[in-house]
Amino acid sequence: MSSSSVVPGGSGRMTVPTISSGFLWEPLTLLLAWYLYNRLSPDVPTVVAGTCALTFAWMVVMPWSLPWYSAVAWVALALLPRNSLTRWLTFATGALALLHFNGGQPTSIRIGPMP
Repeated sequence: MSSSSVVPGGSGRMTVPTISSGFLWEPLTLLLAWYLYNRLSPDVPTVVAGTCALTFAWMVVMPWSLPWYSAVAWVALALLPRNSLTRWLTFATGALALLHFNGGQPTSIRIGPMP
């Protein structure tokens, strides 16, 4: 077997699939949204509760999320009566913010001889 037959097109190198391929991120998001939707108060309007549950689940489950993606979840949560999602959304947004904070330093470090 020649190395050019490993990948169609004959590049000769193996490709690594992305983290989102081959995993069931979407069903997990919908399951968590369904769980959160059922935990909310029944007197909350369906559209607001569904939006809040779906955006919160998407922010927590999806493999690539930035802190400002949680803005829609915060807007939907502001329309709900007080509940425990506020605390969890604060933790999730704070964790994402800390994970993406680089302290003003460049994130791409050159290794090897500089030109």
